[in-house]
Amino acid sequence: MSNQISYCLFRKGSVWFAMPARVIREVMPRPSFVSIPRTHRMLSGMSHIRSEFLPVLNFSSLLPDDSFGKEQFLLIIEESDQNWGLLVDEVNSLAVLEHSNAPEEERTDWESTVTGWATHGDRVIRILDSVRFLELATRELSPTSRNESHSATVPATSEEFELTVSR
Repeated sequence: MSNQISYCLFRKGSVWFAMPARVIREVMPRPSFVSIPRTHRMLSGMSHIRSEFLPVLNFSSLLPDDSFGKEQFLLIIEESDQNWGLLVDEVNSLAVLEHSNAPEEERTDWESTVTGWATHGDRVIRILDSVRFLELATRELSPTSRNESHSATVPATSEEFELTVSR
């Protein structure tokens, strides 16, 4: 059976990813954003874009060391009324991909967001699930998932942003 869906292809470091195009609201050059002191490194900060405050997530904090890059672009992702930004190095194109499904495994790291693989030209593309990615970010930013004295939560909606600092 063929699984053909239009995807937005992007790169982080040397690794290529894709998310369904239906969840990508916008791609833009990296905007300015405000870092929030004492938060997990996955939260790069907050950006004010088109009268909306968006949490900007840093995928590099989850990936292997070779995944660091220039983070020149921001993907604005819209899923179930939850808007957030993801910093990436390059956005390639929109493409219809026929992908294979990832095996069902109990994982808690970034690979838990991979739902399958595809090829595009000579590249292997990891297909990401935006809902799983946001769930992973929420877990990483949760005060119970870390042994640090401070934490932040990803907002449930773009209008909400809660920063919790424990002393």
